[in-house]
Amino acid sequence: LLENIEQEMVAENYDKLQALVHNLKNSVGIIGADNLFHLLDNLEFSLNTLPPTAETVNMLDKMKTLARLSLKEIIEEYKNA
Repeated sequence: LLENIEQEMVAENYDKLQALVHNLKNSVGIIGADNLFHLLDNLEFSLNTLPPTAETVNMLDKMKTLARLSLKEIIEEYKNA
């Protein structure tokens, strides 16, 4: 999903990008990663302004980093369970 988000950003397919961010936000909400959820919520709202601002692009980068860290934490948690 993160790769798809990156591809749609590069392709400037903002409708698809916003839909992917929304889908990721829903998934993140289910697992309870609150910080990432709120970042995705802000990002989804920011994508209403087109073309994306520099702040929105920075949020995308921060989101990808935070998503990868969260995923690593979840994997480690399940390994230790």
